[in-house]
Amino acid sequence: MAVSCDRIVGGLKNVGITVDVVHFVSERKPWSTETKQNGLLMQVPVAGEDTGSAMNQLWVQLSQQFAHPGITQPTHVVIFGGYYPFIAGPIFSAWLQVPLITLIRGNDFDSAIFSPKRRPLLIDALQRSERVCVVSRDKVDKIKRYLPNAQVEWICNGIACKRWQPLPSDMSKANQICKQKQATKIFGIIGHIKDKKGADFFIDCLLSLKREIDIHLLLVGSFEETLLATLPLDQSEYTLITAQSRYQLIPYYLSCDFICIPSLYDGTPNVMLEALALGIPLLASTAGGMGDLLVHRKHGFLFSPHHVAECQEAILAANDIDEAGANILGENCLQLARTKLDVSREINSYRRMFQQTKRLMTSAQPISTETEAIQC
Repeated sequence: MAVSCDRIVGGLKNVGITVDVVHFVSERKPWSTETKQNGLLMQVPVAGEDTGSAMNQLWVQLSQQFAHPGITQPTHVVIFGGYYPFIAGPIFSAWLQVPLITLIRGNDFDSAIFSPKRRPLLIDALQRSERVCVVSRDKVDKIKRYLPNAQVEWICNGIACKRWQPLPSDMSKANQICKQKQATKIFGIIGHIKDKKGADFFIDCLLSLKREIDIHLLLVGSFEETLLATLPLDQSEYTLITAQSRYQLIPYYLSCDFICIPSLYDGTPNVMLEALALGIPLLASTAGGMGDLLVHRKHGFLFSPHHVAECQEAILAANDIDEAGANILGENCLQLARTKLDVSREINSYRRMFQQTKRLMTSAQPISTETEAIQC
């Protein structure tokens, strides 16, 4: 989610939109405000149970900031992930008399909707939002069926393809990784490897086919203890690499024949976008945005979430494909990333949505603004 936030905020700023970011942190860090390009970055510590004190202090600071002569007034309040934004967002948008926009990524909806503590906050935000933006079509259906009057829009995640490019050093390191593995194919699972990502299920499917495949499993990121307990005992069959910074992951992507995303439920994973933009085929479930964007046997091999037989069939197909066939899949992945998923399309969609909701609110209730800048 942090990757998506940085990408969207940076993209909006790059097209001239002012974005003030409020970052709630649970640690006891100092309160800080920094001036950034086209906006402020405010770090707001919310430690312990005294949430009300932090929110009231934030409101005082914001109201004082916008009271200064010549300061452009906010035109939107946008909430994005986590617990505290759903507390503050609906209230601040009402007090500022500007539209509320709720951005739903994946787990912020999937977990909150079944949480007795978080569901009331989620529902309040969705009902009060001028627009709810989601990253996969299944979230449109789920929200609309529960809240028929919600205004829900699908805006797919994007990736800055021109910036997500391998260096010669990345290629060299990837070749070294490949030479160290004594297997026909390398399958990679990259990211925060947790229950919803289906890694345990996928590893069980791999183990059930152990005599039919020649696969080395490369796991890069952070791991839950339950995953470590399911790994095969023969350490020549897998490699664990602890969490890396984002651009340090590129050689590991490049060393893989397939990137595996066996999610049980999901949004539109950044790992999928990063693999596509590097031309690495996917071995993935059809959960969330993967089912929206990927085509079976065109961008890799797909299977229904938690469907053992389909997953095994996909693994066997990936194991058996020859180099020429894999290259075709990789080229299709590159084309998808460059033509349909480049970050410019994503940012233009958000920009259009902000302009539309600004006009809707203005036509219903005039708001004093000094410029046409959209401030989120």
